[in-house]
Parts: sequence; structure tokens; C-alpha cells
Amino acid sequence: MTREEIISMARESGFDWSGNELTWESVICTEELERFAKLVEKRKCEELADKIAQMPFGDTSASFAIWVREQQ
Repeated sequence: MTREEIISMARESGFDWSGNELTWESVICTEELERFAKLVEKRKCEELADKIAQMPFGDTSASFAIWVREQQ
């Protein structure tokens, strides 16, 4: 996930920077924001991989689940 994507989602979710335009440079906790975004992304990939692994397609489902987990 790029910084631009993180900032875009932060804006969309309601992050406010005292009425000014929210930019990567205006965020104080950029490292924490990046780590948070990566944790959310990882959690979602795990959730999707778990659901894929439960599909009734045997080894194919398992292979797809492994591939999703490796994308992180």
C-alpha cells in the first residue's frame, strides 16, 4: 500500500488536520500510520485466505490461500 493510498483512505475515513489539506508531510505519526495500514492489510489478507481455504476445492483452495498469505 502506497503512502498516497494510506492518506487517501485516512481522508475518506474522516482524519482531519485542523481544516488543512491532509498530506503525508502534515501527519506527525507517519511511521505509526504506515505500520497500522500494514497491520490492517495483513489482517484482511489472513481473513480472506482463511475463507478461501474453507472452500470445497481441496488442494486448489489450499494453494490459493497460501498464495494470498504470501502477498503480504
